[in-house]
Amino acid sequence: MIENPLDMLRDGVVGTFQPLAEPGLKKWFDGHIKIADDRATIAVIARKKRDPAAEWANDMANSRIVAGITEAGTVLAPVEAIHRSTTRGDFSMPVVRWHLGNLLVNVDFDEVDDDTISASQMHYVGLGSWSGRPDHVDEPITERDGYGWRIEVHQGQERTAEIDPAFDLTIEHDWTLTGPEDQRSLQRPLKVGVRSSERRPLREHVERLDAVHALLSIAHWKPVSAIRGVAQLAPGSKKRALLWDHTMVAEVVRPDNNEFPVFTLADIGDLTGLAAWVNVCLTKPRAVTPIVRHRLFQNQTPEARLLYTAAALEYWTASNARNPDAPWAKKVPERKVPEAIGNSVGQAWEAWIGDPDRWSKQFYGTYVHLKHTANLVDPDVVDALEYSGRWLLAASILDQCADSTASSDRIFSGRGLRYPVPGQVRGVLDEAPVPRDDRR
Repeated sequence: MIENPLDMLRDGVVGTFQPLAEPGLKKWFDGHIKIADDRATIAVIARKKRDPAAEWANDMANSRIVAGITEAGTVLAPVEAIHRSTTRGDFSMPVVRWHLGNLLVNVDFDEVDDDTISASQMHYVGLGSWSGRPDHVDEPITERDGYGWRIEVHQGQERTAEIDPAFDLTIEHDWTLTGPEDQRSLQRPLKVGVRSSERRPLREHVERLDAVHALLSIAHWKPVSAIRGVAQLAPGSKKRALLWDHTMVAEVVRPDNNEFPVFTLADIGDLTGLAAWVNVCLTKPRAVTPIVRHRLFQNQTPEARLLYTAAALEYWTASNARNPDAPWAKKVPERKVPEAIGNSVGQAWEAWIGDPDRWSKQFYGTYVHLKHTANLVDPDVVDALEYSGRWLLAASILDQCADSTASSDRIFSGRGLRYPVPGQVRGVLDEAPVPRDDRR
C-alpha cells in the first residue's frame, strides 16, 4: 500500500531543498520538512562557513519560494516567514528555517514557474445536505422476490461561475470506487475549485478557496475539513499536484457527516451566489471577518466579539450606502444601523427575534456602553446580542449574494438556527432592559 505523502510529511521527512532565487543557486541544501497543525517548516543546514546560505538567507527576496526533493515526493511552497539560528557545540553552522502556510506536493518541476498555478480544488465529503445530491440514487429495494439496496452514481458535470474577470469558481460531484468486489468503498466528494484565466500565484487561488471554506464552516454545526486539495500548474496539463493548506486540510479535524446545515447552496443562489460571496470576502473583508472568525475561534470574550460585530454592521451599511439595490442603507445614522440591517433581510428575522425594534435598541445601547463607559453589562446578554447580530449580518450579506431573501428565510426558520437556539436567545433578551445612552 502506497503511503499518503501528506501523512509522511506530518511525520517529517528528509530531503534536499533550494530557494528559487535570482540568480539561481547551483547548490541544494540537505534538510528536513514537517507539517504541523498550523504550518509546515523546512529546516536546512549550511555545511561550511563560506556557504552561500548565509548570504541568501539574509535577503527575504531570495527566499520567497522553496523547492525540494523529499522522501514524500517533490515539494514547492511560497515562504511566509524565515528564521535563522546556529548549531551549538564545537562546530557552528548556520541553520535556516522556512515557515509555510501552504504547500504543493508531487510537483513536476518542468511545469514550475515560480509558485504560479492555473487551477486548484478542495475536496469535501459529508456535505451532501448543503450541496445537494444530483445524479445520486441511494435507496432500499423492496421487491416481490426479495430485498436489497441500490446505490447509483453518475459523473456530475462541472459548473462554473465568474468571481471576477481573472478567476472562475467551479463545482462538481465526483466519485471513486475502491476495494474488492465483496468489500466496496464508495466516495463521492464535493469538489470546489478556482480556475484562473492565466497562471496566478498560489496565494491568490488559496484566498478564494479559503472564502468558500469559510462559508462551509459557517453553514455547518460541526467543523468542516477538506479531505484533500489538488492543483494544476500549467494550463491544459493533465498532471496534478497535491495542495496542502494549514486551515483547509487539517488532520486534527476528521471529515464528518454534516447534516442539517443552517443554510444550503440553493439558499444562497447556487453557484452564482457562492461566487458573489467570494467576491465580498475579497472586496469587503471587514464585513465578513467577524462572521468567520467568531465561528472558528471562540476564544474571545463576548464583549470583544460584540464590539467587532458592531463595527462590521456599521461597515456593511456604509459600504452599501451608494448601492442602488440597497435602499435600506441610505443615510442611516449610527444608532439606526442594527435596525437598517434588520430591514435588509426577510420577515423571518422578525419572527425569530420577536421585537426587532427593541432588539435594535438593545444592541446599539449595549454597544455604546461597552465602547464608551465602564458600566458592567451582563455577559449572557452581550453573548445573545452578539450571536443574533452576527447571524443578522451573515443573513444580510448572503441575501445580497443570492439577490433574494432565501438565505435569511432559511437561517431564521426552524430549519436553520433551529431549536433550542431561538428560545435561548429570546429567553435572555426578553428579560434584559434596553440600555440608556447617558452620554447626552
